[in-house]
Amino acid sequence: LTDPAEDPTLAGILHARLGYLTWARGDGQGALAEHREAVELVPAEPPTTERANVLGALGGALMGLGHWAESRVACEAAIDCAVRAGAIPEESRARNMLGSDLVALGEIDAGLDELRESHRLASPGPNELFVVTAYNLGLNLLAADRLDEALDAAITGRAAARAAGLERRHGMDLAALTADVLIRLGRWDEAEVATVEGLALGQRDQATHYLGVVRSRLLAERGKADEARHTLAAVDRSTLDPDTGVYFATVATKVALLEGKPRDAVAAVDDGLKYLEGMGDVVWGIPLLALGLRALAELAETSRATRDDAGLAEALERSEVLRTRLASAAQLTLPPSAMAWVAMATAEMARAHGSATPQSWARAIEAWDAAPDPAEAAYARFRHAEDELRRSGVKADVAAALEAAWRTSVQLGAAPLRGEIETLAGRARIKLAAAPSAEAAASVAGAGEAPEPRAGARAGSSHGLSDREIEVVRLVAAGWSNGEIAERLFITRKTAGVHVSHILNKLGVSNRVEAAMAAARLGLVDAGQDPGDEDHPVRTA
Repeated sequence: LTDPAEDPTLAGILHARLGYLTWARGDGQGALAEHREAVELVPAEPPTTERANVLGALGGALMGLGHWAESRVACEAAIDCAVRAGAIPEESRARNMLGSDLVALGEIDAGLDELRESHRLASPGPNELFVVTAYNLGLNLLAADRLDEALDAAITGRAAARAAGLERRHGMDLAALTADVLIRLGRWDEAEVATVEGLALGQRDQATHYLGVVRSRLLAERGKADEARHTLAAVDRSTLDPDTGVYFATVATKVALLEGKPRDAVAAVDDGLKYLEGMGDVVWGIPLLALGLRALAELAETSRATRDDAGLAEALERSEVLRTRLASAAQLTLPPSAMAWVAMATAEMARAHGSATPQSWARAIEAWDAAPDPAEAAYARFRHAEDELRRSGVKADVAAALEAAWRTSVQLGAAPLRGEIETLAGRARIKLAAAPSAEAAASVAGAGEAPEPRAGARAGSSHGLSDREIEVVRLVAAGWSNGEIAERLFITRKTAGVHVSHILNKLGVSNRVEAAMAAARLGLVDAGQDPGDEDHPVRTA
């Protein structure tokens, strides 16, 4: 009913509103076209609230699609117009989006300054603008590893949303943000409470995309893989903005890895890379690329163990593609957690090539301790210990590192990681000093499902080992000495030693611990299985 020639300002405002509604139904590109039309229609002079509004809306549409640099230009124009027009709410909104752009572009301090100013201009609360600016401030503080500040912003936003009667509209995403920060801080029990509170705000058990993904991550880390996959499956990926799509793919990759399904993890990475194509940078994709390299390292190690040359070549080729993408991001100014992901990715790349060093994992541990992220630091310590044991066998001095990683996994309730640490400790004849009570052990064991055999493992295949050698390698994997094996199998110690030597030669490994790792990848040993009496000597951390 509006004639653009007669009333271009009203026509422009209506196109901007249509753009918002188009975005709300999941059509980001259609929304962008409406916002561009709005800016074309509303006159640039004199400066008006309406002009600032449509410029800011265009900036928001571009930001949502990951076009950070173009969004920056639109937001700066919106701020200039709003200041000249005295339109404080429009200035606040534009600064909020500009701050997000700058953080994404690597100008972290400048971006956070804009976000703080945006939140100040939105005061006094509680009102919707105050809630939204608190949320975006917290989200970017999290991205910048300012974790305590991010938690304060999330808590402030949740309180304001309740006070303003906006909890159903914004409460789930604010709960997701709160849980996301708490996960990074290692406060997983509190994160669990936050996600449950967020879910309680939904209708028909439907969560927002962000809350669903955060909830899935926490469930998977705690060993509840089925529930995590169910929660992820409820997310409508067709409506995801690129940054949320990348985060979804990152969590889906982690879920598959924690289930012991590296091929599924690689497929999730491929899905995530599609979202990265349309974004203005790759900073948000660094965790996805690092986890992809972890999955490919798993496939490479299995291919090496099964002498699958074609599979190994494919895994290494795909690793190189991800490494190249990661290298461009590593040249930017990165927050500590992104630098830690790069360090982790470098170590995983070396693991894929069979050339990991104690130094590569030590750098990852140091980076994660600084970030911080206790769960990822514990994983890096586990891999560091594994690498040392592969090199030096039971002589490796890794008891303290394994103990530290194990304690973290117990504190967090990270059941899959805890299981891997305990299995490795058993193979290395290391008794973790703070052995869990029977009740606690049962609780952790019941938290998740048993992982599938390693990719490439073929049940029932002997891989060149005799039946007796398979019996022996299972006992070796449980940390038994030659004397204990001899007594168990009613053979001499010398015969047990000969069997172990043959096993090392046939598996192409140099020591008993490495033989246990290879046997597990070949499907000859179930993870964590002890085939005999547990009453045999072990080292104590």
